[in-house]
Amino acid sequence: MIAILFVGLGAHLRGGIMVWRRTTDTVERMQRRRAALDRLGQELASAFMYSSPDQAPPVPPAEFGAQRLVWYSSMASGSARTRLVRFVQYACGPIDDTQGLWRWSQPVPMARHGAPAAAELVLEGCERLSLRYAYLPAPEGQAGSGQLDWRPAWVTADKLPRLIELSVTLNGETLRRVVVVPAGELKVYETPPAS
Repeated sequence: MIAILFVGLGAHLRGGIMVWRRTTDTVERMQRRRAALDRLGQELASAFMYSSPDQAPPVPPAEFGAQRLVWYSSMASGSARTRLVRFVQYACGPIDDTQGLWRWSQPVPMARHGAPAAAELVLEGCERLSLRYAYLPAPEGQAGSGQLDWRPAWVTADKLPRLIELSVTLNGETLRRVVVVPAGELKVYETPPAS
């Protein structure tokens, strides 16, 4: 009787441990995803437009595309009073056989001289990073007026977008977040001139 009791208790204990492990893994995976999107959102929130002084070599331009972000960010340094300007990039893809959301960051002088930045894996398994940018509604009387107009590219090179929708696809699951860029603008979409 005691042996049968211990076998039954062992099976329940083993099942409980498996459920606990699965739950712990799920929570850790969700926390890694949230932390990655939080970091990206915080860096975008401190984005600003940067241009080179007249005598200096030109800096690379900011890029707000459908699947890649490139911008300048002001980040806190060791002390709370010191801030550093960095050239930051985010994109999904494979590097060294690892598929993920990658971040590149470097000081402005290195970016200005074309020095390569080391890639940092922010979130493993990222299949796709999709971005959309909010524009003001169409003028009265046009279709779609009254709602924000979301587009897959930001077409104003000298201004930052105010609202960016980030969509990260991991293992077939899509995570979405809207990020506010305080230094950005909301404007009506204008078709870019043909080149």
